[in-house]
Amino acid sequence: MNGAGREPEGPPLLVSDEDRDMAVRRLGEAYAEGRISYEEMDELLHRVLTARTHQDLGPALASLPEEHAGTPVELHPGTGGARITVPRDATVETDELRTVWKQPRHRTRRHPRPGGPRIRISGTMEYGRLRIRHARR
Repeated sequence: MNGAGREPEGPPLLVSDEDRDMAVRRLGEAYAEGRISYEEMDELLHRVLTARTHQDLGPALASLPEEHAGTPVELHPGTGGARITVPRDATVETDELRTVWKQPRHRTRRHPRPGGPRIRISGTMEYGRLRIRHARR
């Protein structure tokens, strides 16, 4: 312990490729939604890509709104299909869904609205298909 009664701090944590990719994705989303200008994105992108530690990365993302983790949906139906209806302005992510037989059927919206809910679908579907549709109203 040091004189202030706290544990001594270790070396700063280095930024991983995954952390950097997440930061680049957040910047891209903020730009696509019109929350930052091209010039801001360019400057912040440079800061993110050259950051070595989390202390360097934090200030580059501080001006962005908090990222919401989204609504998780976990599926394990075994056999048979599943149908999910999501809100009209929702963004659906199926990257964490593992399928054995057929890929999920989902058409992304051509012009997604900013600020809609984010739904993350994960799990395993063995024999069947997941159909995702956006509500009409």
